[in-house]
Amino acid sequence: MSAVMRVMGPVLRVRRMVGERPRRVEELERMLRGRVYPESAEVPRGLRQRCHVREETVGAYRVITLTPREGASGVRVVHIPGGSYVHPLVVQHWWLLGAVMAASGATVTVPLYGLAPEFTVDDVLPFLDEVRRRVFAEAEGAPVFFSGDSAVGALALRQAVRARPRPGGGRAVEGRPDPGTPQAPGAQPAPGAQGVAGVVLVAPWLDAGLGDARVGELARRDAMLDPARLRVCGRLWAGKRDVRDPEVSPLFAEPDEFTGLPPVRIVQGGRDVMLPDTQMLSRILRRAGVDVETRVYPDGFHNFPAVPVLPESRDAIAWIGDFLRRPVGSHETRGVAPSAPAKS
Repeated sequence: MSAVMRVMGPVLRVRRMVGERPRRVEELERMLRGRVYPESAEVPRGLRQRCHVREETVGAYRVITLTPREGASGVRVVHIPGGSYVHPLVVQHWWLLGAVMAASGATVTVPLYGLAPEFTVDDVLPFLDEVRRRVFAEAEGAPVFFSGDSAVGALALRQAVRARPRPGGGRAVEGRPDPGTPQAPGAQPAPGAQGVAGVVLVAPWLDAGLGDARVGELARRDAMLDPARLRVCGRLWAGKRDVRDPEVSPLFAEPDEFTGLPPVRIVQGGRDVMLPDTQMLSRILRRAGVDVETRVYPDGFHNFPAVPVLPESRDAIAWIGDFLRRPVGSHETRGVAPSAPAKS
């Protein structure tokens, strides 16, 4: 563990304990329902200087696309920013995305989805489907990746499932096969009918109920997350759905829904209540024949790559950048050197 990581963990824990509002978990839902809807952080000036910034509205939501002014690779990434489903994008998300863009040359599209409790997963899914269709149309055959950090790692993974090509030229819709219409030889697929080239997940929240027995033990070491508060947020996000619905908690999807998914890369901290479910997802994907690789940084706190000054963050971002730069079809699983973070 680096010296900076060693210092940051306790600092974050104290900051959370002092600043957490409301003090009682029982008051959280009431506070959220009575709040003024929060605004997302604007793109920082430094990142604007390095990128062309385009903003548009899709339905009721803002979508921001950043393209590097220099070194653009042509690769497209749709990154869904986390925040326990109730908090907006913050400046640390821009730090993370700026670092990933520098490492990969990718053009990044950021959909600012509706937050719970004002919105639920059922409000957001059609919006993300439309963003995906538009990005595929703009990409004109270039690789399109989906990524997500924290809570919305679940959404990023489900977008890959929903975009998965099906036999006969159709694609998966809400995780269920859509037989589609067979295409004539040489015909081009409709925008959005292509599959996602790959998925990048950073500390994904995969079970909104956090039901793994190890969560309680990890919570004592987690500097950032309180499982009881997260469960409230997950329930609000689920809306009319059960929290175990695969669109909310992809860990409970039928195993065959993952068959045929593109390569998946996961970055995870070892001091994070999300760790057990990340490890479970890796096993499920591997059994489904998916090319999946997970890097676990033993002393990493939740979503640590959003603090790019950490040596561990720089290592993780370089690994993600390498994954995004490799041509589609060449994402073979490679070994990790003994000095590198643990792989599961």
